[in-house]
Amino acid sequence: MNRLQDAIECVFKFHLDDLKKGTQEKAPNFEINFSESELMKVNFIGKVDFSFVAGFPVTMGTWKKPEQEKTGSKRIWWTLWIGKEDLYQTKMKELDCENATISSIDDLELAWTLQKNRGESEVLKQVAPWFHNQLIQFNQSVDIFQSNSSSIASQPTEIYTSKGEHPTF
Repeated sequence: MNRLQDAIECVFKFHLDDLKKGTQEKAPNFEINFSESELMKVNFIGKVDFSFVAGFPVTMGTWKKPEQEKTGSKRIWWTLWIGKEDLYQTKMKELDCENATISSIDDLELAWTLQKNRGESEVLKQVAPWFHNQLIQFNQSVDIFQSNSSSIASQPTEIYTSKGEHPTF
């Protein structure tokens, strides 16, 4: 989303530069500077939510794994009953698993493409109103700036000399 905000800031800067060039062409004797920090206040969009689902069904299941468990020990006759040998018993341990039949690559690609297109429309639904509000705020701030500038320019100004007297022409 940072790239989107950067793009909007670039559009706003371009628009301000275009306004500045237009005013300089119409009134070349006047210098008008637009305050970018006041006019370009882009609000943070936040996080866009969308989700994807697996392209194949996943079911829970179980499987059995053989495990050897030590049950004891016994003396061995060929060591004249001095040595011991461990006794093990094989038990089947039941474990949980997730089972799925994975589709072909073509089917997966088709499902991913459809989900991507759906995700793009969800993002657009969330970003378009935000973008529209940013444009409205930008235009309102430019209008306020222009009305403030025109009200300052329309006020009568008095010229005084360094002694505080009106000059005579």
